[in-house]
Amino acid sequence: MYGRLMNTAASPTSQPGPPPKLRFVFLAIGVVLGASCLCGLFGQQGPANTTALAIGLLAGLAVARFAQLLPLATRASPPAALREATACLGDHPELLLAYDSFTQALNGLASQSDSILRETASVRLAAVQEELRNLARGRVVFPATEAWRTVYEQILRSPDIRCYRSVAWLRNEDYWQDVPGRQSMQVNYDLLQQGVPIERILILCDYFWPVASVRPSLDICRWIDRQYTRGMWIGLVRESALENELDLLCDFGIYGSRATGLLELDEQCRTTRFTFDFSPDGLRLTEARWKRLLMYAISYADLLDHTPRGS
Repeated sequence: MYGRLMNTAASPTSQPGPPPKLRFVFLAIGVVLGASCLCGLFGQQGPANTTALAIGLLAGLAVARFAQLLPLATRASPPAALREATACLGDHPELLLAYDSFTQALNGLASQSDSILRETASVRLAAVQEELRNLARGRVVFPATEAWRTVYEQILRSPDIRCYRSVAWLRNEDYWQDVPGRQSMQVNYDLLQQGVPIERILILCDYFWPVASVRPSLDICRWIDRQYTRGMWIGLVRESALENELDLLCDFGIYGSRATGLLELDEQCRTTRFTFDFSPDGLRLTEARWKRLLMYAISYADLLDHTPRGS
């Protein structure tokens, strides 16, 4: 296959290029195919900047070859670039196979002449460009879906996870108590049983933790007790204490040194977006946010020790 790619790329053909509209479609299909490949890569293996760069190079060369967007001199002599790209992917033969699929897909698209198909393809493929940029930065975004929980569980069950820290901003009684939430909580309990430490900070509004009360409301305490008695470290923060630190009012997780997660919810505690960030910068910034929250947190164990009997 490598030889076939070399021969195809090296042919100094002077055939006229396709119409300008089709060139955009070619470029867009390269984007979506690259995004699909990267999405599979991040979902299975985490970030790999060198591999991502090589994928982008291969997809770009394929697009340029068929859309004839590169000057003739570049089209006539790209073997060195292809050799460099394929060398980066030497340990990932499945990505070379994906390149071959890119080429076939571009050929298939070039044979389409219906204007509605081309316009529809342009719109739909343009929509994935932001996702591709996120993936290239090591970020995977799940909009308005609970599908993020699959990746969440996959990361937490990875053997290299040595600790898990999370922040839960409680805004109603349904938080993490629906069926998907209970299943995710069971993953937490499994980790504790395996000896993986979990630290959780709960941000509570006055409704759940009245200012005049030593402990949160009874229903919330029952939910907290189930986690605390399993071995979690629990810290409590009053929402009102963060009125000058509004950026700390959020739900997030730190999965060892591998990734972070940011959960965005609506007022009914339904997911609007979940973002996994595998980048070192994302981990550093989230750990700094965790340390800031710790300054406001009251240990639940200390709270129990200082609670009068019968309270």
